[in-house]
Amino acid sequence: MIWIAHKRATTADVFRAATMLWGISKNEITSKCRRDGLVKMRWIMFASLREQGVRLEQIGEAFGLDEKTVFYGIKQHNAQTCGEYIENFDALADLHNQLLRGYDPHSGTASGSYKDYPEDWYGRQHCPHMGGFSDYNKDTLSFN
Repeated sequence: MIWIAHKRATTADVFRAATMLWGISKNEITSKCRRDGLVKMRWIMFASLREQGVRLEQIGEAFGLDEKTVFYGIKQHNAQTCGEYIENFDALADLHNQLLRGYDPHSGTASGSYKDYPEDWYGRQHCPHMGGFSDYNKDTLSFN
């Protein structure tokens, strides 16, 4: 077994994962927009960061929110039972873990990570079965 160095989770990692998975910018996700899809993406990102041990205050600071709002979002996340929502959480959590612990972008090799290959972007537009909300328009790479 190969021991992989543990990278400390930062909010930048989850923003990068969200951009790769959903094709959404940090400005869009941190905006004050209350559209259902965006709100649920924030909840998913809050929960993914929290699972990695990031403090509520740090999450709130990254999103421009107070820690009570982040706590409420995580509480709402835990109450979700919709299969599509859970699929999105699993996809983001997996991608977030890959970014933290490295991934092999070239099959058959034993090295490589996003730090070595920062231009290797993959997400829903390249992997349509990776998960995603149904209002995502693959042609325009945006949400309806």
